[in-house]
Amino acid sequence: MNDQALPMVNGFPIRLVVPGWYGTYWVKALSDITVLPQTFSNFWTDKAYRIPNAPNGTESPKNLAKDTVPINRFNVRSIFVRPDPDETLHPGMPTEIEGIAFDSGYGIKRVEVSTDGGATWADARLDAEIGKYSWRRWRASWTPRSRGQHRLMARATNAIGETQSKEQWNRSGFMWNVISQVDVKVA
Repeated sequence: MNDQALPMVNGFPIRLVVPGWYGTYWVKALSDITVLPQTFSNFWTDKAYRIPNAPNGTESPKNLAKDTVPINRFNVRSIFVRPDPDETLHPGMPTEIEGIAFDSGYGIKRVEVSTDGGATWADARLDAEIGKYSWRRWRASWTPRSRGQHRLMARATNAIGETQSKEQWNRSGFMWNVISQVDVKVA
């Protein structure tokens, strides 16, 4: 890592990274590999890191899924990096809304931003792609006009049309990809 031996905290001697899949498959402290003739069975894949076998890993608290599968590839997600939650902005002063978006490797084709709690949406500017499995940075300019609380929202869409959910629930909270939001105060 950075032209040095991988530190213990990062998975010395070798860390196996599975691009586009959740970190549960990123094996740390790898010293040998055994190829099995069948699907690997252990506590983590059989019991712990499982999601409903349903679109977006979703189920209902009143009707838990009986059919589950091991957590697997990333779903589409975006997050805010600026402004900070509860940051105070000023009316008439331009601000840059920024974030990142990612998916399982199809590529982020669009991020939309709402500055009015989801009533209207506008396309954010996307930075250049830096790799198939890398996060993609996005930005949007906003000049708040009125004082008060404002809910900013962002939703990403990938190249095959998958987008963030309006709502999602599963018993373990895995694969959370509900439309991102941050509340800011304009004063």
